[in-house]
Amino acid sequence: MQDRLYAGQSLPVNGSLTSANGQHTLILQGDGNLVLYRVKDHVARWATATDGQQVDIAEMQGDGNFVMYGPGHSYVWDSATDQRPGAFLVLQDDGNLVIYDGNGAPLWSSDTWIASASVDGFLPSRNAFHFSNSGIPSCPLFTIQPPIPYGNISIPIGNASNGLCGGMVFATRDMFEAGLQPPATSSNSVLCNGGPMFSFLVNRLIDSFNLPGGIANYMWLMDPALPDHETVASKIGFAPHGRTWKMVHEEWPRIKQDIDNNQLCPLALVQVKTLDPTQLGKNHVVLVYGYEVDGTDLTLKVYDPNFPNEDNVVIQLSIADPTRTITVSRSHGSHPIFCFFRLGYGFESPDFVFEDGSVVREQSAPDVNVIFGNRKFWIPSPAILETFYGGWSNVRVLPDGKLSSLDPLPVEGTVLQEHNRPEVYVISAKRKCHVTSPDVLARYGGWAMVRKVPDGSLNTIPTGSPVY
Repeated sequence: MQDRLYAGQSLPVNGSLTSANGQHTLILQGDGNLVLYRVKDHVARWATATDGQQVDIAEMQGDGNFVMYGPGHSYVWDSATDQRPGAFLVLQDDGNLVIYDGNGAPLWSSDTWIASASVDGFLPSRNAFHFSNSGIPSCPLFTIQPPIPYGNISIPIGNASNGLCGGMVFATRDMFEAGLQPPATSSNSVLCNGGPMFSFLVNRLIDSFNLPGGIANYMWLMDPALPDHETVASKIGFAPHGRTWKMVHEEWPRIKQDIDNNQLCPLALVQVKTLDPTQLGKNHVVLVYGYEVDGTDLTLKVYDPNFPNEDNVVIQLSIADPTRTITVSRSHGSHPIFCFFRLGYGFESPDFVFEDGSVVREQSAPDVNVIFGNRKFWIPSPAILETFYGGWSNVRVLPDGKLSSLDPLPVEGTVLQEHNRPEVYVISAKRKCHVTSPDVLARYGGWAMVRKVPDGSLNTIPTGSPVY
């Protein structure tokens, strides 16, 4: 695979260059056009516009000029970089076709570079919840107790079946910033058990509305009277800007700044146009973790709580002209996106998940447990507690019910070994899989990642195939 031409090298008809990462290719087509394509969708991103002319060769000359010739060495097109001996042509990984001089200074380019950035280490399949926001069982978000004269009753408020997307997005950022892995469960039925995880998600859902201003922002952008495009009045400051202007000129720079600063960005999606405030719940919240700018085409990489474990969910739009109505497309889901805006975020400690090695017991329970991979392992004796886990002084006492949100199995990728057994296991596909050699263990981080648990602790975990 060749990505460049040096002096004296050339492309014949149907010859090509391909960027080192394989994502871009330059082809001298049989119709006479020299075209730069994006490989994944075969979209043409630049061309010499010489189709219909007979071209025999595209040559990187010794004088630094890149020239296309037809029959009899007749001129067709050139880069106008002559008198620069030692220059060379390269198709870069960012999609830009560039001619550099012998000292590495750029002389000419196709201006087709792609700018991209992502938050280091974040992937939805690894760092976000593994259950879906869709189809959550019906249960109240919380209940209130009325004054005594009205009787000893509880009044339900809200319903989880309407979705917890804002809470899931905020909690995902909380976990990532705390360096914690999400619970392993893939079932959202656990949410209505009244446990700590559900309570945390409800509280973060309320936070995601950015009260009081967030509701007003939603209602303004939902207003059917607000145009998508610019008007004569908005252009001279006598009326609010339209939705496209809001996204392109105001929100996109804020999103970009977050990602460039290596911070996840919660994003509200306006999916309805109505003055009815009871329809607020039909909007949605996602978490932006990366972007790609290809010319004037913007792609946002997002964690969408409706599509767990999906690393290819994107939102796409053109940022070429903020005065016109644009279409915002999405790779997953069918709801229209009329507008989006960045949500304000403040960190909250995700106390429904535990750091590896936490030694805990609930206030009214005698059992002491060590937590690995967000799963509790019973410590069967004071001697084991003292020898391996720091003794009674290291035990953290929790409110009753606090451990109910823990997973029945450790999270994917947890590496475990019983104290007096030689076998090492990794959790994969909800099973413990024997790690067969030190070389295999190195793929999971080596011995530093091995979590020691009391003998017999792994008996209740189903066994999977060995890892070679």
